[in-house]
Amino acid sequence: MVHEHGLVADRELRPGPKPFAGCSVFAFRTTKMPECILHVDRAGGILVACDALQNLQAPDDYFSDQSRQMMQEMGFFQPANLGPVWVQVNEPKARDFVRLQELSFRHALCGGPPLRDTAKEAYAARFQRVFGARLTAR
Repeated sequence: MVHEHGLVADRELRPGPKPFAGCSVFAFRTTKMPECILHVDRAGGILVACDALQNLQAPDDYFSDQSRQMMQEMGFFQPANLGPVWVQVNEPKARDFVRLQELSFRHALCGGPPLRDTAKEAYAARFQRVFGARLTAR
């Protein structure tokens, strides 16, 4: 796959072949656009996500005043969050997050600072707030 700047991916992330030893690919099945999360089976389990999971605590010095205000209004700055724009565009369903919770993990690397030791509990609480009763119904 050739990207916008002429770069070529070494391999696409898809369920199936592992990108490297001790790593698997979790693919969302209900989203409008493809999205995957890497699950690394080390240190109690690590999720590596792009847009779906975020952990932006607060804007930093690199945000312009305009982007800071817009992102605050959109709900970006929350710990263990789902990407607000990603959710709006992709309309994920609860069943994907039920499957995600079945993975064993303690940490998450995504937008914002790393979420260490409490990622599974923090994201489970977020999924419950977003999906409520739909989270337990498959």
